Order: sequence, then structure tokens, then C-alpha cells
Amino acid sequence: MWNNNSGEENQRSKVDFVKYTFIVITMIFVVILYVWQNIEVMKMKMYHRKSIEYTKELVKQRDRLLYEIERYKRPEVIDNYAEVNGLRKASRGDIVRIDID
Repeated sequence: MWNNNSGEENQRSKVDFVKYTFIVITMIFVVILYVWQNIEVMKMKMYHRKSIEYTKELVKQRDRLLYEIERYKRPEVIDNYAEVNGLRKASRGDIVRIDID
């Protein structure tokens, strides 16, 4: 009798051990997934912040370029550039008239 009851109890403790082991492994797995998810979220936040900084830098660069374009459209800047590079104003003698019959 003791032997038979001990076998049932031993079998029950094995089943309980398997249940609790499964529960513990599942909880460890859930914790690992939670931590992994948080790491991925932090990576995405860092990437997003870098993207925003890069976008702001590109906007500043674009604004600088637009300013330079507008600055070079001013007549006095064009005249100064021409003088520095050895160019002169066009005169009547520089114009050639071609008659087409």
C-alpha cells in the first residue's frame, strides 16, 4: 500500500514539477520578450531623434543655399563678380548684326 501511494505521489510531484517548470520558462520567455521590445523601442526613438536632427540640418543648409542664390541675383553682386573676373560691360561695338534675306 505504501508503495502504491508513494508511486502516485511521486507521479503527481513529477507532473507538478513539469507544470511549474513550464510556468517558470514561460515567465522567463515573457520577460525576455518584454526587455527585447523595450530595447527595440529605444532604438527606434534614437533613430527618430537622429532623423529629426538630420532633417533640421538639411533645412538649414537649404535656407543657406537659397540665401546665396538670392544674393547672387542682386545687380551689384553681379557687377562685382564681373570686375573681379576681368569681364567688362558690353558696348555697341560688341554687338554684331546679321541680316537674313
